[in-house]
Amino acid sequence: MYNFLFFLLCFVMYKIGPISLADWVLILLDFLALLKRPVFTTNHDKRIGGSLILAGTVLSFALNVYKPWFSLSEFVGSAGKLGVYIISLGILPNFLRRKKVKVVEILSGYIYFISLNAIFQFIMIQTLGRENVVFRFLYRVTDNDAMFRYHQLARVRTFYNEPGFMAIHVALIFIVILFIKKEIPMSLHIAYLISVAATVSLSALFVTAGIYLIYYWDAKRRKNILKMLVGGIAIMLLSVFVIMKVDFIRIRFLGFITLNDHSAILRTLGTFHFLVDTPWYGTGIGNNALYYKSLGWGDTFWYSQGGEAFNVLVVAALTMGYIGLIGLLIYQYSFLKHNKKLFLAFLLTQFGWGLVFSTPIWTFLLMCYLAMDEEAMLLQDECCPYMSKKKIFYINSVRI
Repeated sequence: MYNFLFFLLCFVMYKIGPISLADWVLILLDFLALLKRPVFTTNHDKRIGGSLILAGTVLSFALNVYKPWFSLSEFVGSAGKLGVYIISLGILPNFLRRKKVKVVEILSGYIYFISLNAIFQFIMIQTLGRENVVFRFLYRVTDNDAMFRYHQLARVRTFYNEPGFMAIHVALIFIVILFIKKEIPMSLHIAYLISVAATVSLSALFVTAGIYLIYYWDAKRRKNILKMLVGGIAIMLLSVFVIMKVDFIRIRFLGFITLNDHSAILRTLGTFHFLVDTPWYGTGIGNNALYYKSLGWGDTFWYSQGGEAFNVLVVAALTMGYIGLIGLLIYQYSFLKHNKKLFLAFLLTQFGWGLVFSTPIWTFLLMCYLAMDEEAMLLQDECCPYMSKKKIFYINSVRI
């Protein structure tokens, strides 16, 4: 049962009522864990990061609550979700470890599942058409869906609400396996590439290139440098081919270079432009869009979509201030400090969306936590079969 529930944690954007399926599952797992009276797992870095997040949240609330644009309901809703995520990361790791959840196997299965869905969705569009009732019901397609918004191009998004978000989240799950496992099958690389290619996303192109660049970078090994150079040249040639052959990608790329593409700008330069007009203490959790609307900039180039920023770190600074941003970085690093390449790849994916107060980045940290422990236990079984008989547990690959 717990393996299936863990699999459902990957459905971070498939809404059931007001929240996603992953949120519902996270709440259920928290409830089941609390019935066992779990010990809250923490360490020095997590306490520092969590304290700074709390300080940034309280300070931004105190300095903005009296302002006319501030929404208390938006603040409470986002703060409540943030609290649930941090509590989950404290009580679920040990609980799920004891349930022997097969983390890497489940995440690998999810990537295969999404790649097959991407192929299936594309075939359905081509054969049954975008107006098919079954197709619309299964994937919750609307008339103004991002799948068909540009040039009548069918961009696959499977169970996500936007193709670009699908590409970023699948990349998140992929790097958990790529940077933690010693070896992964070629079929998993292919499944990942099929998934992100089906989204026809400019973000996916750059994020994928960055992930493999980080993966092969090793200045101490000439063989890895050669692989990186060959792979880099191959990716550049492939990127040029895609940009020249796919009208949508070419238009988006040229739009980004000439600062005429809102989506691309909001994932890069535009997000930092937001900070120029934001107080150092932030606008308050859940209130950044309301703040920019109050300034009358909601429909301008830099502030399109009512103040939305597609960058996790920038949104953290916009809402919790620089204190909260520093706290978030320390908190994230506390989970990934034993794997610097994974942390760098994680930072790269945060340029794809601004979902600070939603499940993706928090469930990612839980997945990394458990996957690292799972890999450490496997290595122990291989190297020291006698020691594997003893009850040794690992927290972030540290023996206790």
